[in-house]
Amino acid sequence: GYGHADFALAVGTAVGRRPRLIRVSPRVLRAGATIDTVLARRRLPTLSHDRARYLAHPDWVVATGAGLPRAVWTPAVDLPTGLARTVAWYRQAGWLR
Repeated sequence: GYGHADFALAVGTAVGRRPRLIRVSPRVLRAGATIDTVLARRRLPTLSHDRARYLAHPDWVVATGAGLPRAVWTPAVDLPTGLARTVAWYRQAGWLR
């Protein structure tokens, strides 16, 4: 499994950047959702309350080393390769620069 930080670093590597990791508590995330919702007015907020709950849910990621044993399941494509292929497709489709 990958924790939030591990996954963020893998995505950053795939797009050629190093993300700045900022840990925030669920309370701060909810406050940000409230602010974004108020400022959004007639558009959908980027950080909604639903999205904040989703991001803060404890089961969103699997702790490193807590995944299925390799004898039970092994991914056909490892994370770095899968992310690199995804980024290449997004760039080809014009969805990512």
